[in-house]
Amino acid sequence: MSTKTIKTLPGFAPTQLGVIASAMHETIGNTVIFQRKIANGWTPTPKQEEVRELALGRELDSEGTSIIAFMGALGQGKTTTAVNIGNELAAAYPGIKILVGRKTLKELHDTTKQVHVDELLKAGVDDYTENKKYSYIDTPNSSRFLYRSMDKVEKLSSLELGAFILDEASEVAEDFLLKVIERLRQPGIRRYIGLVVFNPTDKAHWLYKRFADMDHVLPNYHLVNAKLGDNPHLPAQYVQNLIREFINSPALYRRLVLGEWGIVQSGDPVFGGIFVKTTHMKAGLKFDPKYPILRGWDTGWYHPCCVFNQMVGEQMRTLRVMMGSKVHLDVFIRRIKDYSAMEFPNGRYIDFADPHNLDAPSDLAELNRLQTFHANKIMPRYRHSRVSMGLDIMARKMGLLVKGEPAYVISDHPSCELLIDAMEAGYCYMKPPEESGGKKLTKEQQKEPYKDGYYDHSVDCTRYIFVGLLGPGSESNQVVPMPDVAGYHFGGKPGQVRAMQELPSGIFAPKHDIIPLGKDDHKYLEQIRKMYGFVGPTVSKEGN
Repeated sequence: MSTKTIKTLPGFAPTQLGVIASAMHETIGNTVIFQRKIANGWTPTPKQEEVRELALGRELDSEGTSIIAFMGALGQGKTTTAVNIGNELAAAYPGIKILVGRKTLKELHDTTKQVHVDELLKAGVDDYTENKKYSYIDTPNSSRFLYRSMDKVEKLSSLELGAFILDEASEVAEDFLLKVIERLRQPGIRRYIGLVVFNPTDKAHWLYKRFADMDHVLPNYHLVNAKLGDNPHLPAQYVQNLIREFINSPALYRRLVLGEWGIVQSGDPVFGGIFVKTTHMKAGLKFDPKYPILRGWDTGWYHPCCVFNQMVGEQMRTLRVMMGSKVHLDVFIRRIKDYSAMEFPNGRYIDFADPHNLDAPSDLAELNRLQTFHANKIMPRYRHSRVSMGLDIMARKMGLLVKGEPAYVISDHPSCELLIDAMEAGYCYMKPPEESGGKKLTKEQQKEPYKDGYYDHSVDCTRYIFVGLLGPGSESNQVVPMPDVAGYHFGGKPGQVRAMQELPSGIFAPKHDIIPLGKDDHKYLEQIRKMYGFVGPTVSKEGN
C-alpha cells in the first residue's frame, strides 16, 4: 500500500502519535465502508446460504476450526459462494490472510481469481490493491487473499492463515487439504474457516471419505450438496439443455444434474449398453439355502474384495459385495468368514480366486496367499483365462433372459452399490491417447479394462466366478488342481477330499470342515458346468 501525506495546519508539524492516530482512523473508516459494501454485495441462493451460515453463523464467535464442503451440480455458483464468503471473512477480520488455491496457477488466475475480482467489483469494492508478482490482493481494510497453485505441498509450509478456499478440490491431492489446515494458525482469529468446493466425485475419492463416510467424518467437517434445480436463478433453457444432454448418461446425470456422489468415468464403460441398472438390479433377492454361495476373491492389500453370488437355476445372482481398505489378507478373510456366517447361516461355499497372484507373498511372512486361504480353512478354485474371455461370458449372461428376467442380476442391497456403479460406468476401457494425453496404447491395452484400483476389484471377483463356472472346458482352461502346500494336497476322485496333514506352524488343515459333495451339490455343479471331473470338488462349511 502507498503511504499517505498527513495534512496539518500552517505552522504545525505532525507528531508520531498523530500519524498513528490518523492511520488508525483511516483503517477503521475503510473497514466500515468495506463491510457495508460486502454486506450488500451478493444475494445467495438457499443452498449457498446454508454454506454461508455454516461459515459465518453463530460458530464464528466461538473458538475452533470449521471445514465446510460445497458439492453441487453444474450451475450452482460454488466458486462464487466461496469467494463471497471469503470477502465476508476479510471484512469481519481486518488483516486476515486467506489462501485461495487450485491445482494449477493458470486455472487459478483464469477462473477462480477472475470470479473473485468480479464479485469485489459487483460489491462496489474497486479500491483493492493487486500484486501480480507475488500473486495476492489486499482489501481496503488490509486483509489479504493469497493465490497459490496446489502443485507442491512444501510451498505452503511457511504460511500463517486465518482461512482458506480450495476451488475444484477434486483435482488436488488430500495432502494439500491437510497442509492448509495445518497452516490455520494466524494470531487473533477466533474461528478458522476452510471452504472446499467441487463437482461430485466417486466414493473412492478422498473427499467422500472426509465429508460423507460416517466412519471417518470429523465433527467439525460439514457438507452441503446442491442439485441442478436448487439454483432458482438459472435460465430454464439452460436447465433443460443440461438434462437433455445427460439424460442418457446415468453416471453423468447423477453427478452433474442431481449433484450426488457418483461415477467418474475413466474411458468407455466395458458394459456400456449391456448393463442397465433398472433392468439388472433386482429388489428382494434373498439367500437360498438350497444352493451354495459362490465367493469370488480379490486379494490385494489396498482394496481386498469378496463378491457373494448364487446360481439359482440358470440365473446368476450377486447378493453381497464387501471391499476392504488397506487391510491384511488374513484379517480380511476372517472378516469375510464372520460376515458369511451372519448373512448366510449354515451356508455352503465354493470359492474362486485369481490364479495369477495366489503364489504371491501374503501379509504373513511364512505363507503365500494360497496358503493363507488354506490356513483359514478356505480352498479357492481357479481357472486360467484371459480377462476378455471372462468379460464376454458376463456380457452374454447379462443379455440373456430366463423366464422373463435377465440371466444375471444384482441385489439392491447397499453393499452391492459398488458393483452396480462399476457395471454401469465405473469399469472402463483405457482412454485412447488423444483423450488421455498419454502414450499410444498397445493392442493388449486396448482390449483390457483400466485398472483403476477401485471399481475393477468387484468386477474381477465376479469374473472369477463366471469363468470358474461357465468358462470353456478346453484343456488349456481347465480348473487347476491345488498344488502341494505345506505338506498336504487337495485332489482325488470326484466327491472326495484327501486327508490333510498338520501344517508346520501348528495350524491344522480343515479336515473336519471340508465335506464331500452331497447329491444335490453334484447335481447343481453338473447342471452348471461339467468341469470338476478331474479334481475333487469341495464345498466349505465354515467354522471359526
